[in-house]
Amino acid sequence: MKTHSAVSLMHPHSSRDAKRKVALRRDARIAADAAVELKTMQDPEPSSSRCCGDLRAKFDEWKECAEKSVREEPVKTAGLAFAAGIALTILPVGRILGGLVRLALALVRPALLILGVVKIVEEFDKQKQP
Repeated sequence: MKTHSAVSLMHPHSSRDAKRKVALRRDARIAADAAVELKTMQDPEPSSSRCCGDLRAKFDEWKECAEKSVREEPVKTAGLAFAAGIALTILPVGRILGGLVRLALALVRPALLILGVVKIVEEFDKQKQP
């Protein structure tokens, strides 16, 4: 003999309806994912390369210039690389960057305060003018 819970006796189809709704949501999600994949496959150029195309071109230009410099004057280029390495080793780069970040954060509050005062003055000027 089967025993039913109180909920299933009151609504015998509620569990089937819930399963159907879950299946429909899953099918809709799969269809949406497939549409996104189809769109990205049809898009010949990904969005990241569109926004970074200029940077990539500039980097390639610098790379070609560096390669040309190494081929034409290898001793001078090696000396510059050596000097740059020593400078980066001697200079406290972390402290310099940390100081710049602290300076920027210290200047943010006054800058926001000044910007707020300027906006308030602009609003008062707008209200005074008919």
